[in-house]
Amino acid sequence: HERPDAASEVDEDVARAARSDPLDEAVDHALPIERGDVIVFRAPNEPGENYIKRVIGVAGDTIEPVDGHVIVNGQRLDEPYVFQQDGISQPTDPTRGQSRWTIPAGELFVMGDHRQASADSRTFGPIEVSSVIGRAWLRYWPLARFEILQTPTYAGLSNAPAGTTPPAPAPAGLR
Repeated sequence: HERPDAASEVDEDVARAARSDPLDEAVDHALPIERGDVIVFRAPNEPGENYIKRVIGVAGDTIEPVDGHVIVNGQRLDEPYVFQQDGISQPTDPTRGQSRWTIPAGELFVMGDHRQASADSRTFGPIEVSSVIGRAWLRYWPLARFEILQTPTYAGLSNAPAGTTPPAPAPAGLR
């Protein structure tokens, strides 16, 4: 039995809605970015496209997928939001050969919650904080899944902001 999860469904739902004005209402442009936030950002290799992913690492963090789990600064993350298949969370594996990243200042490491089907920092590397449009705070579609998205906390790791706030709000009607 598959368990729906916020970010993977948000990935799909917001991606479909990303070309419409209502997305602007579901993105907070002013809050600082924290580890665990679900953010909307300009896709690094697809001009005109936006992605929605979860922040796994901030400046100074070291990220390593080990034995199917994410290790940040030596601490294994408890990630209840990762997509499950048959009651088991999908493993987080490195992609394209790299298996360790140290995040530079002004950058973030992001992953989708549907790890086996996500183009994320494991593929394209850390993203520039300046590419962030805002923090997703609301799932509004489908209406049956309407919810306010919470930022998880991780034992042993600070959820301190990344030190930079996103740029001013994007124009209405993200494209």
